[in-house]
Amino acid sequence: MEKPPAAPTFSARPQTKDTAEGGSAKFECKMDGSPRPSVTWFREGKVIRAEGRYTTVSRGYSHSLEITKITKTDSGHYACVANNAQGEVRTEFTLTVAGKIHVEKREEVKVTEKKEVKTVKKVEPKAEKAKKPEKKPEPAKPKAPEKPKEAVKPKEPEKPVKPKAVAPKFTTELTSQEVKAESIAKLSCAASGKPAPDIVWKKGSETLKQGDRYEIYSENGMFHLEIYDTSVADTAVYSATITNEGGTVTSSAQLTVKEAERRSSATLVQEQVVREMTMTEEVRVEEHVTEEVVSTTTTQMQVISGQEITLKASIPGDPKIKWLHNGQVLRNTADFRQQSRGDLHTLTIAEILQEDAGTYTCQAATRGGLIKCDFQITVQTEKEIAPPDFVSKPAPQFKNVGETVTLTAQVKGDDVKVEWSKDRKKVTETSRLSVRKVGDLATLEIRDAQTRDSGEYNCVLTNQRGQFSCTVPVQIHEAAHGMTQQTVTRTYEEGGQMMTVMETVTTTEETVVMRDDASARVEEYPSSVTISERENVHLTVRIGGTPAPKVTWTRKRFSNGKHFVPIVQGSKFQVKTTPDNTTLSIFAPIKDDAGIYKVKVENEAGVDQCDITLHVIGESS
Repeated sequence: MEKPPAAPTFSARPQTKDTAEGGSAKFECKMDGSPRPSVTWFREGKVIRAEGRYTTVSRGYSHSLEITKITKTDSGHYACVANNAQGEVRTEFTLTVAGKIHVEKREEVKVTEKKEVKTVKKVEPKAEKAKKPEKKPEPAKPKAPEKPKEAVKPKEPEKPVKPKAVAPKFTTELTSQEVKAESIAKLSCAASGKPAPDIVWKKGSETLKQGDRYEIYSENGMFHLEIYDTSVADTAVYSATITNEGGTVTSSAQLTVKEAERRSSATLVQEQVVREMTMTEEVRVEEHVTEEVVSTTTTQMQVISGQEITLKASIPGDPKIKWLHNGQVLRNTADFRQQSRGDLHTLTIAEILQEDAGTYTCQAATRGGLIKCDFQITVQTEKEIAPPDFVSKPAPQFKNVGETVTLTAQVKGDDVKVEWSKDRKKVTETSRLSVRKVGDLATLEIRDAQTRDSGEYNCVLTNQRGQFSCTVPVQIHEAAHGMTQQTVTRTYEEGGQMMTVMETVTTTEETVVMRDDASARVEEYPSSVTISERENVHLTVRIGGTPAPKVTWTRKRFSNGKHFVPIVQGSKFQVKTTPDNTTLSIFAPIKDDAGIYKVKVENEAGVDQCDITLHVIGESS
């Protein structure tokens, strides 16, 4: 579910480190908050830019700062600041190089006073002459006071010359690409410039922001934009604009999203099975990396040749991930697409073939050791597994209280599992109800039937190729005095074939009491359904009428829908209709699929319709 607004908080803080010159240091943190906080790194109060020896990585709620080729000048006090619309939080840490924190010294100017030194001349003695009468010395004239000497002013330190800005330029341009709908598109570029440039992503003239289906991040000098759950509407020209003090430059590329090929319901069922096979391993982080295998999990799976499948492993701690097939490292290609998003690591095999069978391993190198998630895959051809189906469906039942009701279906297919439900609740065996399957016959028996046993009964067939179901009404009523029972035959058309069923009806004089099968009608439907994103949903409406009514599905989205528009069948939407019910299946729905879905049934005897409200909530983080 979508998180309520909350200020950022640290769930793991960067730790103070002591390292040697020439080495590297990596500081990591994790946080919570909604919307997702952004992070800025500081050294001695100045923002650290991701360039040169500094690398910053942001993946979801995990962030890191790495410094390489460390020198003594890297010593000092650092800070990590996280903020969002709800507030800001700050944590500080220290990097010490060679055991001593480096403090930048300011140049001091010493002032020295110059002292005046008088030179004394040596007087040579002369021959004495006749002495003249001594004259009285005249009184000395007072000397004018000396002016105080001015102190030497210290020289002002020279102001550092600001380096000249270097205009940004792309070292790797965006490239146009084509992807299938309901996949992940990734646009990447690299740029240089001083100071390090900032980047803005756009779809046409629309500025893109982190969140929803967009993942924006930088890693190892590259800028990335990932678009999840792509659709044809994502087809557009995308641009990356980089800016610094030296100027601005833009790179553009065309992204084309093609409608995904229509896949069988069996493929989609298998994908759902695979989604549920997510391996989660919790790792306690240790101080030193080791090659020792500390955890291994194994999942066995059978898949159908030609399907697209996704293997998922959830491993926390920002480990280094490798995917292997039978011990050999797999390259990240279009056929074997590897993705990492936060703690979730996936391998998508675009079209699995029999030669792709074997063991697939997600290997994670953590500080606590190696984590291995093994998937043992067996690939079968479609001919090896027959899909489930009905040879004959159970007939509607109309009985009196106390009688026995027997619903029998003849089924076909490999390893078919049969399940019965009443009014959408699973039927469990009691002293009056028994469920059994002998060979290809599946039976539900209700002994000593009561009026509370009346309702809609659903028979669901399931195997690895998919699922098939049918609905049958059962009506139990009190026997009325003066009434008699008789068996009548009813014939109707289904799938181009004429079907005949036997029904028990109650007769009094010339009146036959049975269902009104003429006018097209909606008999039962879910008025409101709430699901999570990417959770497949099947909207089933029970219908009636003779002849079988024509069914039309339309929808009006909450986000931007003003009118009801027809639903077009494809890889996302599939409609299946029988004389008894109509089902709309929506595969991997997103928030944009929320809205009102309308079902209209009509035949020559009448028209009826109903509305189903679908709510789609975000995936829980």
